[in-house]
Amino acid sequence: MRLFGFVVVAFALTLAGADDLDMDAVVKSIREGLAEQLAVSVQKVDCPQAREVETGDVFECTAGVEDVGRLTVAVTQKDDEGNIAWKVTKTAGLLDLASLEKQIHDGLAAHSEGAEVKVSCGGRYRGIQVGKTFECRAEDSTGEKVRIKVLIEDADGNVHWSVVQDAPSS
Repeated sequence: MRLFGFVVVAFALTLAGADDLDMDAVVKSIREGLAEQLAVSVQKVDCPQAREVETGDVFECTAGVEDVGRLTVAVTQKDDEGNIAWKVTKTAGLLDLASLEKQIHDGLAAHSEGAEVKVSCGGRYRGIQVGKTFECRAEDSTGEKVRIKVLIEDADGNVHWSVVQDAPSS
């Protein structure tokens, strides 16, 4: 269930020295961009200590997210003015919630006699913590809402999900 999420951002970064890229600004760009665009908790971003400003130069940074996951981010220098673009190229230790939502949607839709189903698990990624459970929500076109219990089965991000049956009210 691991898919790569891609984020592309372009920023103009001021130069730290006459010939060096402002690496603090690169780290800040990645940290803020991941938090905003992917709605993930970013604990740490590591990039090389220094890079010379050079059009077309590509280097990697890593971001620790969701307490247990890691994203690899490719950074490309777009010109000799300090402009960069970056994108996520690899994920590790993260459950892709968009993929999970589609899996649940398809499973529920098959049993809903044609009713359209919307599923939300919140956010874009969740850290893979084997044995942990969390809930997603589903609603069909008639307004019926159900809770979905999701169990993370293994470190590869395989999950088991089931509809939570609420006890009838008295």
